[in-house]
Amino acid sequence: MSLWITWWNLVLSLRPAFGRYRTFLWFSSALAAFCVREDLRGVTSFVRALGLHQAFYDRLLDFFHSPAVDVTQLTALWTGLVLRVLKPFLLTVNGRIVLPCVWVGDSYYATAKIILPLLQGGNHLVTALKSNAVAYEPAPSPGKRKRGRPRCYGTKIRLKTLFEDASAFTEAPSPVYGEKGVALAYRSVDLLWRPVGCLVRFVAVIHPHRGCRVFLSTDLSLTPLEIIALYGVRFKIEVSFKQAVHTVGTYSYHFWMMPMTPISRRSGNQHLHCKSDRYREQVRRKIRAYHCHLQTGVIAQGLLQILSVLHPQLVWSYFGSWIRTIRPGIPPSEQIVSMALRHRLPEFLAGASNTSALAKFLSERLDLNRAEGMRLAA
Repeated sequence: MSLWITWWNLVLSLRPAFGRYRTFLWFSSALAAFCVREDLRGVTSFVRALGLHQAFYDRLLDFFHSPAVDVTQLTALWTGLVLRVLKPFLLTVNGRIVLPCVWVGDSYYATAKIILPLLQGGNHLVTALKSNAVAYEPAPSPGKRKRGRPRCYGTKIRLKTLFEDASAFTEAPSPVYGEKGVALAYRSVDLLWRPVGCLVRFVAVIHPHRGCRVFLSTDLSLTPLEIIALYGVRFKIEVSFKQAVHTVGTYSYHFWMMPMTPISRRSGNQHLHCKSDRYREQVRRKIRAYHCHLQTGVIAQGLLQILSVLHPQLVWSYFGSWIRTIRPGIPPSEQIVSMALRHRLPEFLAGASNTSALAKFLSERLDLNRAEGMRLAA
C-alpha cells in the first residue's frame, strides 16, 4: 500500500489546477487508470481497470471536457513537481537541464522557428543536420569601408565536405552512454548559419558503426564530445515516446465531435472561418479535451518513472510476477511499475479509504456485479 500512498501524495500537489475538488478526484481516477490498465481501449479501459460502474463512463468523458481543468496551470505544477522530486537525477550541462532548457532533437528541429525562440529565452538546441546543410565563414573585414551594407557572410561551405580532410579529425573514446571500447573521430568548426544569423558550433563525427553525421549546437561553450554525448541521450527520449504510445497509451484516444462537417480523406482543412461561433467553440472544446487527455497521460508516465527511480526495491517487491532478466542497478520499466500498482490496488482501496479521498471515491463507485469490481473490493 505504501507505493500507492507515495503515488497519492505526489498527485495531491496538482490539486490547485482544478476549480472543483470533485474534478480533481476524477482527474486522479483517470490518472490511476492510466497507470494500471492492461489494454489501451480508451476510456472503456479506464472503467475496466478501476472496476467502475458503467454509468461513470460518461463522467470520465465529462472530466476531459470540463472547464474546471486549467491545463496550463496543471502543466506548470507538474513541471515544478518533477524538478523538485527528481532534481538529483536530472541531466544538466553548464547549469541547464537537458530538455527543455537544452533541447535535444533530431534534424526536424533544426529550423529558425525552433531555434530563435529558444535563444530569446536563454536556452539552446543540440540537434543533427541533414546531409545537404550549408554554413558560411564570417565575412572578412574590408580594408577600406565601401558604400552600402557590410557583408555578413563569407565563403559558403557544404557541411558534408568537412569529412574530406581526414587530418582535421581527432580520435577519442565514444562519450555516448552504453558504448564501451568504441573509438570515434570528430572535428569541430564554428560557422555562421543563415537561418539564425549567428555563429553556431558544428561537429562532424565519424562513428565506426553508425556512419557519418553532423551535429549542431547553439551553445558555443559546449565541447564537441559534450555535444556528441548529449545527442546520444536523444535515444532515451525516443524510448519514452515509445512507452507513451505502447504502455501508457497517451495518444490512443480520439474525442469524436458528432456535428463536425465530413471532409474527404485527402483534405485536412475544415475552413473554420466559414463556420458559426457555436461550431468553432465546439471544436475548441474538443481540442481542450485532447490537451487534457495528453497531459494526464504524460503525468501518469512521469509518476511511473518517479516511482521507478525513487523506490525500485519497493516496486520489485510488489511486482508479483516473473521476468527473465532483472539487471542490478537498472530501475524497473514503466510496465513493471504499472504491474506493481495493479497488484496493490485492491489493498489501497480497502486500507486507505479512511485516509485517502481517492480510495474512498473509487470504492463507492465499484461495480460489484463484474469481475473487476469484485476483485478490487475483495
